[in-house]
Amino acid sequence: MSIRPVRASRVALVATLLLSTLPASVALAGGLEYAGGTGARSLARGGAVHAKADNPLVLRYNPAGLAELRGGMLNGSLNLALMDACFDAYGFYGWGFYTVTPGGLALPGPDGEIDTRIEVRPQDPTVKGLTDPDDPSSYVFLSEPLPEVCLEQSVAPIPNGAASYRVTEDLGVGFGMIFPSAMPGGRWGDQDGLVRNEDGELRPSPARNMIVSNGTIGIFPTVGAGYRIMDWLRVGVALQWGIVWADVSTNSSTSGGTDPGNDIATRIIGKDLFVPGVTSSIHAVPIDAVDVVLAFRWQDNVSMKNPSAFVTTGSLHENATEVANQQLNFHEIFQPMPWALTLGARYADRLLPRPTGTGHGEAGRGEIRDAMSDERWDIEFDAQYQFNSRVDQSSAFPINTCDQSVPDSCQQIVLQKAQPGAVPEELAFPSAKSEQGIFVQRQWEDQWSLRLGGSYNILPGVVSLHAGAHYETRGIDLAYMTPEAWPLQRIGLHTGVTYRWRSLDFTLAYGHIFQETVIVGSPPHGDAYERDVSEDGYANGERVIDKRVGYRTEPGEVLGAVEDPSEPKNSDATAAWEQNTSSYDRDKPAYVVNSGKYTSSLELFAIAITAHF
Repeated sequence: MSIRPVRASRVALVATLLLSTLPASVALAGGLEYAGGTGARSLARGGAVHAKADNPLVLRYNPAGLAELRGGMLNGSLNLALMDACFDAYGFYGWGFYTVTPGGLALPGPDGEIDTRIEVRPQDPTVKGLTDPDDPSSYVFLSEPLPEVCLEQSVAPIPNGAASYRVTEDLGVGFGMIFPSAMPGGRWGDQDGLVRNEDGELRPSPARNMIVSNGTIGIFPTVGAGYRIMDWLRVGVALQWGIVWADVSTNSSTSGGTDPGNDIATRIIGKDLFVPGVTSSIHAVPIDAVDVVLAFRWQDNVSMKNPSAFVTTGSLHENATEVANQQLNFHEIFQPMPWALTLGARYADRLLPRPTGTGHGEAGRGEIRDAMSDERWDIEFDAQYQFNSRVDQSSAFPINTCDQSVPDSCQQIVLQKAQPGAVPEELAFPSAKSEQGIFVQRQWEDQWSLRLGGSYNILPGVVSLHAGAHYETRGIDLAYMTPEAWPLQRIGLHTGVTYRWRSLDFTLAYGHIFQETVIVGSPPHGDAYERDVSEDGYANGERVIDKRVGYRTEPGEVLGAVEDPSEPKNSDATAAWEQNTSSYDRDKPAYVVNSGKYTSSLELFAIAITAHF
């Protein structure tokens, strides 16, 4: 194989494409973590639990509340989130392949009429199993509208477990194995980045350049303590040891365009075995019926050392010389994590005064003193500010001491060429020291989460009903919305019930989260990206690039690309997520790939058992 010289922008492009597979969902807060996901009682109350210390999972959000729990307690819960999420892309498969050059193969437009101004370029895709290079009529799928692709969720309950013990009247401690209530992951199409249209025919997934699959998980062993420093004030702190595993796949294009024959299929596998975190809180009791809590959660950044990228090129093109499988290595993949600040206040209609003492022995005598037995009802309001804008970008640092003049000194990606008989091209990673990296913008925004919930003990000490609702603002610049993350404006409605039998509490909870439907429109044809190209060695002047179809024209030239009549005239934002984020190739500029309609909702279920001893 010969090594061809390539421009630095092309080299950085390939590394950036690999980086773009890093899942945003390792960030475990805000719109990526649904409200009420830590245990069944939290779900039943819409997440309004910061000021109500009634089970050991208080360790997660208000460790000062450990000084309120009585005796010893053990809690185990399972949460199940079922997400209905779809991305209905705007446009046609032929966007980027249509030109205004006279002649060639004419295709029907959206209205079925033949438009002789439109032709397919000779190098258009011959996708394995989809088109026949010897049969021009097989290219007709390029005039099809892009199909809707929906999440095929990896359904798995999220477990949480925690234990607490009241050491003295002033000191309570706790330990837990806690999983974040992250938005569900799964696959968008099949593992090759293909989907089926309404007729059951295979087509390239319109989401494949943003996400193919996401299997990221995290677990956070946590230990904490709460201490009552005076009758009306408790303080607490919980220390977390986070462990994150990432397994994410996506397809990217070597040079831009909708031709899947040029795809780089990439799977990133990495882990960070130490993501420390701290939750601290102040819990005030100004009067017996009122609890006020201020809590802050800090999370360190995810830093995956020595992750691997498994790269396949040529797998979807009929004329590729061969399929190339390669492994590339990095020093580090790095992503900041959000923080959260919460203020909660609760009022309870008490049947009995707040108890004193440690509470040891109460369960054995059948005299458990807690909110379920001592209150008629309570209501709580929490306001949480989520610092999601910390996740402004992800970064990767490739392993390399690359010297282009020294054979075999560089990590390379072999690009199998689309044309029959073409020699494969090898792209080398740039030289990279520890302080140099490649970056992908996320464009997340801070969010507010407002939660209202309460409980009513219809039989105090035996049966308790719970209900709640929450509202969350949007947490992303919609121009950069993609199916990999859904931090959208949402409203949740929740309910549940707790039944106490002797010293065991059984809780069932349900919630439904309505998320806003988002319309991300395509940039208008001819919306120009202009630059002076003399620095790249070409003639001085400007080039006008249609960002929707990636077609290059000269100033004043009229585009003849196919419009999509189904796209709404009014949209919430104009798409800006580029397929290739660091390359503006002379003939194949970056495509904008995230225009479409985004719809989603969640059904939430939880069950928990709490034992008092």
